[in-house]
This record gives sequence, C-alpha cells and structure tokens, in this order.
Amino acid sequence: AQFDFQISVRDKLTETHLAIKQIRDVRKQVEDVTERLEDHEGMDKIKEAGKALVEQMTEIEESLYQTKNQSRQDPLNFPIRLNNKLAAVSRSAAFGDYRPTEQAIAVKDEMSGKIDAELAKLQTILDADLPAFNKLVAESAVPAIIIKKKKVKPEMTRK
Repeated sequence: AQFDFQISVRDKLTETHLAIKQIRDVRKQVEDVTERLEDHEGMDKIKEAGKALVEQMTEIEESLYQTKNQSRQDPLNFPIRLNNKLAAVSRSAAFGDYRPTEQAIAVKDEMSGKIDAELAKLQTILDADLPAFNKLVAESAVPAIIIKKKKVKPEMTRK
C-alpha cells in the first residue's frame, strides 16, 4: 500500500512538472512572437492576445509551482504550492514501513484534485486559446523573420 501510494504521488508530480515545462515552452514561444511585433503597427490585437494567453498560463503555473523561490530562505517568505504540498505528504507517508494513513490519502486526493483542476484549465487553453492565437497570427500574415529598423546616428549623416 505504501509503494502504490508513493508511485501514484510520483506519477502526479511528474504530470505536474511536465505541464509546468509545457507552460514555460509555450509562454516563451508566444513572447518571442509578440516581442518581434513590438515596432510594427496594426499588430496590437496579436500583442493583446499573446499577453492574455501568457497571463492565463502564468496563473496556472503559479498555482502548481512557487516561481518566486530563489534561495533556501524563500520558502519562508512565499507559500508552497500544490506540487510541494503533494510531495510533502509523500515524504511523511514514506517514513517507516507502514500503510499511508487515511489522512495522508485524503490530503493526496485533495491535492491531486486541485492539480487536476489546474491541468484541466491548461488543457482548455491549449485546445482553444492557443489555436485561436495561432490563427490570429496566421491571418495577420506575421512574417517569420522581421528585420529591425536601424536607427541612424547623427554623426553618420552627411551634410
């Protein structure tokens, strides 16, 4: 029972961490597209859609994982998130050679349910909002390569 409990926690944590990696990858790609459009007129709709998409995914990431931890002291300053709570119940259930307690199972089920809710939100974004963003980018004929305009320095101009 202890082994099965630990394996189920490990699997849920793996699913959570893969989703976090996916969020970061998609966010980077969206930010790359919107950053390239910075100086182009008429692209405000894409920039706004990209910003909204990034904000939604960041909210999910921050529910799953504490993104502000930088040092060993930061967990004192910033609350732990769902992945850490689930890992903590796993650690407590790993002590000794005993079955997980009913309380540990209840906490695992509660944290897993909350994680599943966040992963469902992410899946909705990936299934609906991201394709809508891609369609908007395609319809706007965003060039794959954009050459940034050079700014002429005053000493470079001839009189």
